[in-house]
Amino acid sequence: MLNGLITIVTRRQREPETKPPIKGLLPIRTSDLLLTPSARRQRIRKIANLLAFPGEHRRELVDPAIQRLALLVQDLPASEAHHHAGRGGLLDHSLETALYALQRRQGHILPPHAETERVIHEADAWSYAVLALALLHDVGKVVVDQQITLYDADGHRIGLWNVWDGPMNNTAASWYTVRYVPGRSRRLHEPISALLAHQIIPPQGIAWIARHRELLELWAAALHGRLEDAGIIGQLLHQADRESVAQNLGGDRPAPVGAAKQPLGDRMLTTLRYLLREGVLPLNRNGAAGWLQGQDLWLVSKRAADALREQLHEEGFHSVPSRNERLFDVLQEYGVIVPNSEERAIWRARVAGDGWEHELTLLRMAASRIWPDPEQRPSDFDGYINALAPAASDTAQDEEPRSGADAVQDQGSTPEQPPARDTDADAQFSNAAHVESAQDTPKPDSGRPTDAGEAFWSWLTTAIKEGTIRMNTTESRIHSITTDTGEPAVLVVSPGIFQDFGREHGIEWQHVQKRVLKKRLHLKASEGTNIHRYVVKGDRRQGELKGLVFPADAVGSSLPAPNPHIHPMS
Repeated sequence: MLNGLITIVTRRQREPETKPPIKGLLPIRTSDLLLTPSARRQRIRKIANLLAFPGEHRRELVDPAIQRLALLVQDLPASEAHHHAGRGGLLDHSLETALYALQRRQGHILPPHAETERVIHEADAWSYAVLALALLHDVGKVVVDQQITLYDADGHRIGLWNVWDGPMNNTAASWYTVRYVPGRSRRLHEPISALLAHQIIPPQGIAWIARHRELLELWAAALHGRLEDAGIIGQLLHQADRESVAQNLGGDRPAPVGAAKQPLGDRMLTTLRYLLREGVLPLNRNGAAGWLQGQDLWLVSKRAADALREQLHEEGFHSVPSRNERLFDVLQEYGVIVPNSEERAIWRARVAGDGWEHELTLLRMAASRIWPDPEQRPSDFDGYINALAPAASDTAQDEEPRSGADAVQDQGSTPEQPPARDTDADAQFSNAAHVESAQDTPKPDSGRPTDAGEAFWSWLTTAIKEGTIRMNTTESRIHSITTDTGEPAVLVVSPGIFQDFGREHGIEWQHVQKRVLKKRLHLKASEGTNIHRYVVKGDRRQGELKGLVFPADAVGSSLPAPNPHIHPMS
């Protein structure tokens, strides 16, 4: 049916779109009509050229996948108010990601590190797996993020669409509406997408991928959102997805002649709304990133700045101020930040809820700028926020919240100046929870250190010394390595080892990680970041490890020989 898809190039829509009986209804359309727009036709043609499959294979494996994707997602958006948020955004984003992933795939010999005969035999299967992965990667959104209501030809409500029954075309409906589910779980759509694979990818296609064990393992990991375990195809999907998002949002590309470039303040505000809506910056609880009360939204300053900068980079905007002061200046100029009495961005305030209390450096924002529609605003924080003396500067160096007991003792005293902070922690650590209360720190009478960083370090060094933790194996979180200067060292895989410790000891792993960084025992990477990246080369596979590196003398134990499979990333 690829001929059917491509010959749409010269075909107009078979019939004009009928006016909906009720304003706001979207028509349920056929795949031919959905794939008629010229931009989609061009992408499909380029996808076919990149795959270069024989005609029979294209008709059996490629055409049905694209048609079924179109039927399933119809004109649904890819997000509520972020990338590809308009009509048909999900279909456009999926086709774009497929095209960009296949373009990038051309620069790789797949399977990686395989002998020539195997490459010749499996190359097309790897290309098809990349295509299938890209088409599927966001379809889970129609299950967990969106709620679709069906209507008959006269506009009478039929009920909610049950995605598991198949496309809307299989129902008696002619129209539909879509709304976003409030309080949805961020990134839940990724593993859910795997459950919809059979509705889009033909059985013969899945069977083709499954015949190659290494490919199947990587494909399944990527399909469930575990891109770090998906090797090269996970990297291809991640890069293509980011490219499609950046293309849609603008990124750091020259604007077309005569087109207005979106102001940075506009983009920052849109991204901030996205981070709050998706729960990247959680609200109104102990350890949250912010609290909403009345007309004000209070956000933990450095945490908000780090998350905003990281997300803008993810969207392709790299000309973002590196200094928090400048970042806050832009938001203040744009009327988002409410300045303190000294006309600076940073406030100092005491936030208290049921059984907890913290003193923090915060940004105060106009809630109306974040949620223009009052009906979309979350509920107010059920606690109190007491603004104190202004912070000394806008450097946003957040202190660790003290426990409720400590905070109560100095109520009436002059707030101390915030202690010095580690300002260059990687973006990966920027979402650390700001909680230092009885429920998330080891108890003094437990026999363990009361500081989470000290507790982790004691646990790690004891495990290495006593040999109770695996090293230098495929599943290990710890590897013996040699630094660039030839010194023995330990690579601690992050965030995996902190997650293991957090689960075992009932502590939020982000908090543990942050406290370990405060100890400053780790070595910085050559580019000045905390995270080191290494290539893992096996007999048949190649992967990537990321983590912190500690010199051997800091660990205080003799180490096994360096893992011969781990090499610095060039």
